[in-house]
Amino acid sequence: MATPIKEWSKLEVRAVVRFLFSKGTKPSEIHKQIAETYGEGAMSRSRVYQWFTWFGEGRTSLGDEPKSDRPKTSTNEENTTRVDELIRCDRRMKIREIALKLEIPKSTVHEIVHDTLGYRKVYARWVPKMLTEDHKLQRVEISQRLLQRCQQDNGDEDTTHIGLEPGGDFQANNNLFDNLITGDETWVHLNTPETKRDSMTWKHPSSPVTKKFKVQRSAAKVMATVFWDAKGVILLDIMPQGQCINAAQYCSTLNRLKEAIRRKRPGLLRRCVVLQHDNATPHSANLTQQWLQRYGWEILPHPAHSPDLAPSDFHLFGPLKRHLGGMAFETEDDLISSRRITIAPRIASGTSDSLAAPRTDLMEPSATRSFFPESWLWAQLQTSSANGTATIKTTIPDTITSWVVSAFATNQMSGLGIAPTQAHLTVFKPFFVSLNLPYSVTRGEHLALQANVFNYLQQDVTVRVTLAKSSEFFNIFIDANKQESWRQEEVYQDVMVAAGEAKSVYFPIIPSELGRINLEVKAQSTVAADAVRRQLLVEAEGIPKEYNVPVLIDLTDGRKGFSETVNLTLPANTVQGSELVRVSVVGDLMGPTLAGLDSLLHMPTGCGEQTMASLAPNVYVLDYLKSANQLTLDIEKKALDFMESGYQRELTYKHPDDSFSAFGEKDDSGSMWLTAFVARVFHQAKSHIFVDETVITSAIDWMISRQKKKGSFPEPGRVITKGMQGEASGGLGLTCFVYISLLENQDLYAAKGTSQKKFEKAQKRALKYLETQVATTTDVYILAMASYAFQLAKSSQAQNVLDRLEALAVKEGNMRYWHKPEAPKAKTGSWRAPHGVTAVDTEMSSYVLLAYTVKADIVGGKGIMQWLARQRNPNGGFSSTQDTVVALNAMSEFAKLAYSNNLNVRITAQLDSAPVYTFDIQQSNSLILQTRETKTVPSKVKIDATGAGLVLADVAVFFNIETEVEDLTFDLTVTMIEETMNWLVVETCTRWLGEGKSSAMAVQEIGIPSGFVVDPETITALPILKRIETQNKKIVLYFDEIGKTNVCLTFRAQRTGLVAKSQPTAVRVYDYYEPGNQVTQFYQSKILRESSMCEVCVECENCV
Repeated sequence: MATPIKEWSKLEVRAVVRFLFSKGTKPSEIHKQIAETYGEGAMSRSRVYQWFTWFGEGRTSLGDEPKSDRPKTSTNEENTTRVDELIRCDRRMKIREIALKLEIPKSTVHEIVHDTLGYRKVYARWVPKMLTEDHKLQRVEISQRLLQRCQQDNGDEDTTHIGLEPGGDFQANNNLFDNLITGDETWVHLNTPETKRDSMTWKHPSSPVTKKFKVQRSAAKVMATVFWDAKGVILLDIMPQGQCINAAQYCSTLNRLKEAIRRKRPGLLRRCVVLQHDNATPHSANLTQQWLQRYGWEILPHPAHSPDLAPSDFHLFGPLKRHLGGMAFETEDDLISSRRITIAPRIASGTSDSLAAPRTDLMEPSATRSFFPESWLWAQLQTSSANGTATIKTTIPDTITSWVVSAFATNQMSGLGIAPTQAHLTVFKPFFVSLNLPYSVTRGEHLALQANVFNYLQQDVTVRVTLAKSSEFFNIFIDANKQESWRQEEVYQDVMVAAGEAKSVYFPIIPSELGRINLEVKAQSTVAADAVRRQLLVEAEGIPKEYNVPVLIDLTDGRKGFSETVNLTLPANTVQGSELVRVSVVGDLMGPTLAGLDSLLHMPTGCGEQTMASLAPNVYVLDYLKSANQLTLDIEKKALDFMESGYQRELTYKHPDDSFSAFGEKDDSGSMWLTAFVARVFHQAKSHIFVDETVITSAIDWMISRQKKKGSFPEPGRVITKGMQGEASGGLGLTCFVYISLLENQDLYAAKGTSQKKFEKAQKRALKYLETQVATTTDVYILAMASYAFQLAKSSQAQNVLDRLEALAVKEGNMRYWHKPEAPKAKTGSWRAPHGVTAVDTEMSSYVLLAYTVKADIVGGKGIMQWLARQRNPNGGFSSTQDTVVALNAMSEFAKLAYSNNLNVRITAQLDSAPVYTFDIQQSNSLILQTRETKTVPSKVKIDATGAGLVLADVAVFFNIETEVEDLTFDLTVTMIEETMNWLVVETCTRWLGEGKSSAMAVQEIGIPSGFVVDPETITALPILKRIETQNKKIVLYFDEIGKTNVCLTFRAQRTGLVAKSQPTAVRVYDYYEPGNQVTQFYQSKILRESSMCEVCVECENCV
């Protein structure tokens, strides 16, 4: 609306009337335009009509024409001045009183007041209270101080300092309005009359005039307390009908405000909240003042009876209640559920089937971003041009980030060259959306999916953020009473995103499917759009379990057919819906290992021995595939990458004296056993990757320097695995293990003079000691290791040891293996997975197979190979590290010996009434692991095969159980020490219940509730706690041992994700070398279990 012209003359206004008359404008429209342009006092409606008539009669003069009988003198300048002076002295004086006082006609006074001077009468506005002089002075003083505060924050150096002393009312802040929050209360009536403006309707000339009846405002009302800042409303708190606000109530509201600030205004609580509220009794009470002082909030001074300094009445409450006109509610619940108390809609939301018309002006994303690798571009290139350049063509990931690219090159003449600088590649979009997801959630948990919209455009945009409909999850809808309902449909929210800023939008969901579910979110505006698709892992509740039944299909030696039935069972406490059956076949006995090189074991990898256990299988696979002429470039690259990273990592566990230990220099001494293991595997690896030979020889020299005179090798460090000690054999097993390492490294000492003599002397002493001790031992584990060592050394006792072992072999058909008897253990349940063996059994049988391999005795080793092939886990490994390393070493060496390229087999697998799975294996695809999966667990699987060759089938079952069914070798208790909605303090205590004074190296895996993280710094420090690792949703703790007395520790978990209805979380303790010795317990916070979506996501719709 245009600003009225303040300076004008009567002739000017009359000229405008004449102009509009000439244009054919009606008198009513002329008066309206005059009032808009010059103000209401420029010319009255009747005067406009009069001039309109005169112009119609032909008048052309704009001036006043005096009466013919006598000159007009009463409206002269003198009378005009006198009238103006009287009105200024008494603005309530009437026209009649002025006429009497000046002795001039009332009509003349009326003309002077209205037409000449432009006065008009207005009513006084009601105010709550008349201000006293003190009130006025206080208002001026406080207003000046507030003005000064604003000027100081804006850096105005010319500010005049008024009454501000050190330690005064105001605290130092960089920007007042960034920290300022205004709060006030307002009554909301259950029956609010409709305003006259709201009742306006369009009237047709033939329609009667509508009537509006007077309605009294109801006495029933509720009080709403609103806190807001420059960015919008922070908290809207409605007090139930019948309650009144007091200091205690107000402090409770402030607590809710503090939580809302933490969620909606991150960082403000750490700076300084500046609160502006009036001087009402609950606001100024001692209890309130104590609360404000405790949290260090600053209160802006507020003069008495000055609502204009608390602008809620003028700028907020009107829009807040503008939708209530003409509405009547029975109770406050009806009022709240109507959602009529609302702010002017900066954020709107809805679903795809809402009554609102669909937006047609929004841009569509050009593509949906879905490629988000954590690392990228590890490429090995061959330069071809003369200047040594190479070109890479690749697809850039969809991640909005900066990539740092480094490069190095090798040359046979020049050696290694490293690029002196790094290249930087920035992937950027000026407008994009991203999803903030936890690593995983457990089925049954509720998640607030956070979509962040980033606007780096030069303008503010209104964005529609849409979550696509999916059958894999339900959307949670929250009404005004915070009641939840679930539906599967597309939902959206509209949000204003300022230029250069980001906004978060929350979509509450409940995942309904297990596995990885797709979440697709689209952000659209009229100028830009983006879409992203991410996957969220949904895990079943309970404890993950698995078992598998390998089936060795032998169609060699003229056998024409094969048939075997595998029976499958599940425990009674299996979690419904968690089951999965996988049938796989491969045409090579090393195929399962090759397919699972990066996941042979479901175990942590945070110590020196685990690193070696990950490195060694790659060596054995490469050796075997090269000998069988089946090595491909892809397989070789994959294995070499693992080996190189493993070699570099293992060097971090090296001591200054050249020995190695499980946790490096955190251990007091190097480990004889691990040093021998490193020397052995490094020697095997050096034919594939670069290995510094001095690392190996220095390690061997360290071992030799500690050899006893009789030839044994003691363990100066911790005994990591008790099997190495060999059951009261005085370290005989360790000596045997070290001797095997020396035998496999003897080529490094050829023609080395003094070093060679020391090395050969150490070997002879060790062999003599072993031959003497082994002759009398009855320990099956020692005999198995010695059988391999004696075959390598060509000892005269080699065959005798093998004969003794054959007498102790356990036979199952054509298969043979060795078993170490154990004391009976108390069982906690009746169900056991089929084909379960101990790690020691696998390790012993593998050493015997290595002995037969050195002898080149295929017949003697075949039955052992068949047994080992049936003991592998679904990933191609075994139960622990040592049995996996030794077994894969033995199997790869024997497979090289017995390899045959005559392979052509067809396999069928019938799962109850399910369709038949058919697999064809030839030499060309013998290394490819072929799989089929089903979520229905059959009672049996019938496997039939025809053709020629030796292949391996495997039936693996994956499931979760509600409670653990294992041998009680550990005692474990988990106690909730403290719990809130946003953090937990938990204590775990465990002790050893098995034989002996303590366990071997033990591992504790602590699960973390969904949406929480644990800071390792909060975990209790213990001398036997050697290492702490963080892996996705669990913390892994390594202990030297767990003894008979409780080992207790505490940790603190902090919320980072918006997950409600938290499910139980597992804590597991197990013996690293015998994972069957374990126990699992669950813990769960009652607060988290019963939490609602609004309690964890206060910014979700209708949660404020």
